[in-house]
This record gives sequence, structure tokens and C-alpha cells, in this order.
Amino acid sequence: MSDGREAGFAALVVHELRSPLAAMVGAARLLHARWQELDETQRASLLALLADEAGRVERLLGALQDATLVAAGALGYSFAEVDVAQVVADAVAAAGLGREGVGVTAAVAGPLPHVRGDADRLRQALDNLIGNAVKASASGDTVEVRAESRDGFVRVSVSDRGPGVEAVDRERIFAAFERAADRPGAGLGLHVARTVAEAHGGTVELDPTPGGGATLTLVVPAAG
Repeated sequence: MSDGREAGFAALVVHELRSPLAAMVGAARLLHARWQELDETQRASLLALLADEAGRVERLLGALQDATLVAAGALGYSFAEVDVAQVVADAVAAAGLGREGVGVTAAVAGPLPHVRGDADRLRQALDNLIGNAVKASASGDTVEVRAESRDGFVRVSVSDRGPGVEAVDRERIFAAFERAADRPGAGLGLHVARTVAEAHGGTVELDPTPGGGATLTLVVPAAG
């Protein structure tokens, strides 16, 4: 990475960390200073805020670690038969806990063939696609996850109603440490997701939606 990109990436990471850390510091100070004055509901709300923001920091650090492993060619895999329908169900159930006030729904078209792959890495790739869609969505929106088998491939699509992706950004968003100007995040998740897909003989495709929104599709070959 060039010095310019390193500086830009460092600034982006600092920006991404500053918001959750500021929220955590503010909540902790308020709890410390006014614990006796706050009622049980207010305390619970502040503690939940601390947990949510700590989770944001943890996810960012995990993404940084994964991107570093990808760059070093050290992202490991353990291949076996994988039930993609179960991977989808687990990912959607975890995402549907209401983080960011965005709903996540799933639709699986018929029984899906298994794939030969690493279940944990495929789940990671799907989590990244869903997380990207959630970040691009407004509170109250719904992210739709659809899975189907077509032409010897299993395809899992994640659709949002966010700002979409400009033509100039449609390939750039998959590069390490890059992101579309109108989509939040540190620009790591989609790069890792596509790297995982390619290790399985597949890819991640982007289909912009007219009028806004985007659909990102994890494509991997069915087990033969």
C-alpha cells in the first residue's frame, strides 16, 4: 500500500473508531457520575449502549485482522460439505436481533444443494454482505436475503434500499481499504467477502437497483 493510501486508511479507521469510543466514554461517565440519580430503565439503556458500541469496535478490529490475513495470503480454510441454507438461516437470525433498527428477512427458493467449502468462512462472507447492507439502510428499512440454486451455483443475494453504488465505485468497493463515497464503513467487509468467495471458486456480484439500493450476491459452485 502506498504512503498516501496508508495515511488515508489510517484516517478512515480513526474516524470509524472515534464515534463508538466517544459514545462509550460518554455513557460510562454518565453512569459513574449519576448512578444514584438514574432509574433502572435509564441504567439499562446506557449499559445496552455500551455493549452495542463495544460490539462495533470488536467488529471493526475483526475486519482489520481479516484484511491483514488476506493481504498476507494467510486466511485459512477447512473444506467440507456445507449446508448453505443453514448458513443463511444462522446469519439472518443473528442479524435480525435489531441492531441499527434495520430488519433482516430471508427467503430460500426450494432445497439448496450443498457446497464444498468452509462453513465458517462462508458465514463470515455473508455476515459481511448483510452488515454492509444494514449500514447502508435507514432505521425501519428491511434488508432482504434470498438464496437459490441456478446453473450449478448456489446464489445468496442481499438487497438493501440504501443510496446505491455509483458506476465509478462498482468495482472499487471490492478493493482492499476502499469504499463507495455514499456508503459507510471502513471498506473492508466486501473485500474479505469476495476473497472468501473466490477461494471457493465463486465471486461476489453487485447489481445496482434503479432508483437506489443495491444487491450483492455471494455465488459459489454447488458440490458436484
